[in-house]
Amino acid sequence: MMEKGGGRLLLYFGMILSAGIIISSFVLASAIGTWKSHSRFVSVKGFAEKVVEADMVIWPVNFKITDNSLTVLYDKVNTQSELIRKFLADGGLDENDISFDQPKITDLETNQYRETQVKFRYIAEACVRVRTTKTAAVSELISKSGDLLKQGVALAESYDKHTEYLYTALNDIKPEMIKKATENARKAALQFALDSGSKVGKIRNATQGYFQIENLDSGSPRQKKIRVVISVEYFLND
Repeated sequence: MMEKGGGRLLLYFGMILSAGIIISSFVLASAIGTWKSHSRFVSVKGFAEKVVEADMVIWPVNFKITDNSLTVLYDKVNTQSELIRKFLADGGLDENDISFDQPKITDLETNQYRETQVKFRYIAEACVRVRTTKTAAVSELISKSGDLLKQGVALAESYDKHTEYLYTALNDIKPEMIKKATENARKAALQFALDSGSKVGKIRNATQGYFQIENLDSGSPRQKKIRVVISVEYFLND
């Protein structure tokens, strides 16, 4: 009797264990199937471009003065700075748009590597700086800067000070551009899904690239082309 009872117990235990294994296998298979379904996705890129007008300009009006007397040199710098200031004001700029950099003075006699006698001992590199939102007025003044040469102002090029046209309202157009870039990305995903016999699902992941601002072309510094590229991953459904 003991042996028969123990046999039945083992039989019941085996049946329960088998059922548990079957149920576990079913749940595991279901989980794997769900994971595979959600692991199907497509990665696409979307972009948007917009051409805008610069809303800020920085124009350094650089000039040089030479003399053998520091006192005379500074007087010349002040005189020519005033000529430039008046030229800018007459061109429609406000006083707040104009500032004066500290002149850089070079004493050529302290240069131990000079090989010949110089005519002037001192050179002053000076700059009247314009920073304004009146970009059209500055463009007009730049085209007329030859008038300063006629007044004896020795305009000079500078490696570290050059004219810059800027666009400062990027945050105002970011939402619109990101929306267009996302729409562009979804079009690419829809085409991929169509070709593969799938349907586009929800966004799995998205990464916004950086906004790039550059001149429209080399001859149009006042016009800026803004571009953004985003990366988006969409789930694919059957």
